[in-house]
Amino acid sequence: MTTRRSDIVLAAMTPASVDMSFDPVRMQKLLFLIDREIPDLIGGPYFNFRPYNYGPFDVAVYAELETLTETSYVHTDRTWHYLRYRLTGSGRNRGATVLASLPEKASLYIERTCDWILRMDFGGLLSAIYRRYPEMTVNTVVPQLVPKYSHKRQSAGTAFLTGLARSVDYMGSLDETDYRLSDAEAISDAWRRTGDDIGAAMEKVHEIGDC
Repeated sequence: MTTRRSDIVLAAMTPASVDMSFDPVRMQKLLFLIDREIPDLIGGPYFNFRPYNYGPFDVAVYAELETLTETSYVHTDRTWHYLRYRLTGSGRNRGATVLASLPEKASLYIERTCDWILRMDFGGLLSAIYRRYPEMTVNTVVPQLVPKYSHKRQSAGTAFLTGLARSVDYMGSLDETDYRLSDAEAISDAWRRTGDDIGAAMEKVHEIGDC
C-alpha cells in the first residue's frame, strides 16, 4: 500500500490507548522524531520541521490533523486551553492497518516513541529533544530547558531516544556518539531514571508557568 503523509500521522497515533489524546506539542514532537529517525523505513521525510518556540515545528502537522478531523479519522477537542487530538474508530482502524504494513523496526520505533512521549511531561520531553537535536534550540522561548553542559551520563529521556535510534540504525551512523550504552541498557536506564529526570525538569518548568 502507498503510505501517504496522513497515513503516517494515523499510524503515529495508533499505539495510544483509546481514551488517550495528544496535545499540539506532543503531536509535533512525535512526528518530528519519526520523520528524523526512521525516514528511510517509512518513505519519508513527510514534514519540514524548523526550530520554533518549543523546538521542532511544522504548521503542516496542524493542517494534516484538520484534514483528518474533517474526514472523521481524528477527533479534535476544542474545549481545552490547547487543542487535543485523538483517533476515531475509523482512524484507529486505518492507523492499525498502516502500522502493520510498515517494516517491523519502523512499527516498533513508532510504538515505543508514542508511549514514551505520552508518559513524558513538557519539560522532560523538550529537554531530551533539545539535547539530542541542539539545532532545534535556536528559537526556543524556554532556554532554561536547553542543556548547558554535557553530563557524564545521559538524562533518562535522552538515553531513551538514543536507545531507540540505535535499534533502527542499521547503517551504524550513530557510532560516532560519545555515549556507549547498548540499546537494552539505554532503554532500561531511561525507564529506571525517568522519575528523577521529570522531577528535575518540572522544577525548571515551574519558573515559566503554564506552558
